[in-house]
Amino acid sequence: MEQFKARIVAKGYSQVEGLDYDETFAPVMRYNSLHLIITLVLHLGLDMSQADIKSAFLNGDLNEEVWMMPPPSIGLDRKVLPLLTSLYRLKQAPLTWFERLSSARTELGFLSCSFDLCVFISHDYNIIIVVYVDDIPTVGRKSYVRKVYQYLTKHFTVTIKKGLSYLWGIETLQTATGLELRQTQYIINILTCFSIENSRPVSTPIDRKAPLVKLDESEPAYEKQLY
Repeated sequence: MEQFKARIVAKGYSQVEGLDYDETFAPVMRYNSLHLIITLVLHLGLDMSQADIKSAFLNGDLNEEVWMMPPPSIGLDRKVLPLLTSLYRLKQAPLTWFERLSSARTELGFLSCSFDLCVFISHDYNIIIVVYVDDIPTVGRKSYVRKVYQYLTKHFTVTIKKGLSYLWGIETLQTATGLELRQTQYIINILTCFSIENSRPVSTPIDRKAPLVKLDESEPAYEKQLY
């Protein structure tokens, strides 16, 4: 736990398509792209850092006219507020944020890759930027990466982290032999979900002497989504 947050959230479920929102799709980074970037870092000896955009969805520019009832008990009863920028839970919030960030990248001379729209490359700076919502891993030489972050801080509130620490539920640990990828917290969450977090670990998590029987088609099926 790094910090606690409080947010004003819109009732996006009450929005009407064609009235206060149109397009909603926003791309996200592919796992393969992250693996490729990490491989380049290790193979070419590049520096890797990570920027976190604070309150990312509040930076999007709305193309539609959106009005919102204010939260109760803040002295704005019987008022209706026009939204000047995007807000959390608006259906178009992820898209407007990605468009705003893409615009900033274009001004810096970055181009999107054809295989992944969330991977931006600058041939002038020899820098690769990967975008996963508000987490932005950056690969390249320190001096050039610093220039990119200086530009970002002029437009957004940015927190810079040295190296790649935690992204997409994957923890990373730099070692003398390379980079370790771990999903410790994900495993803990799965164990807790099934109430077996206190079970004794074994090398083969099944009874090796358990008899296997043919499936009885008349029996009800298990909940497949759990597996």
